[in-house]
Amino acid sequence: LSEFKFKAMFFLALNQIGKPNMLSKSQVRSLAEQGAIIGSHGVNHKYFDEMNLYTLRNELADSKKELSDITGFDVHTLALPGGRGHYELEKIAKGEGYTHIFGSCPDSWKGEDGIIPRIPITEKVSDDDFYEALNNTKKFCHRRRLIYNCLGGLRAIIGNRNYDRFRAFVKKEDYA
Repeated sequence: LSEFKFKAMFFLALNQIGKPNMLSKSQVRSLAEQGAIIGSHGVNHKYFDEMNLYTLRNELADSKKELSDITGFDVHTLALPGGRGHYELEKIAKGEGYTHIFGSCPDSWKGEDGIIPRIPITEKVSDDDFYEALNNTKKFCHRRRLIYNCLGGLRAIIGNRNYDRFRAFVKKEDYA
């Protein structure tokens, strides 16, 4: 990222920091010091749409405070775990000091208020896909948005828990 002068945002679930194959506190601090934006992905990577208001408020406040303490910078961005938000999410998040809230729907942002779409770049994105995301964002997002919407419909029908089981089965992962 530094070599190409790219800025990146990293959304971290607080309880994952320091676990095997995850970033340590010093690595998180180093990323922030190098100009990366560190955002919250909650404390436990639990779906916000399943939380009551009290739990959601605590999840957002605790994550923001602890990540700010780790980085030495104010954390004001939030990404929804699984793209799932609570009906009161925006109001509560803004009340806790978050200024930007990102969903999981792949798209480019047009500056409007509300949940901001994002283009997640993970280790599973091939070099060709990364190049397409940079040079033909509209085409890249259109294909992924179609898949995202289809899977969202399935999730709405069968619920979060069954969807996660189905997803783990398809990806041949263990479901915890």
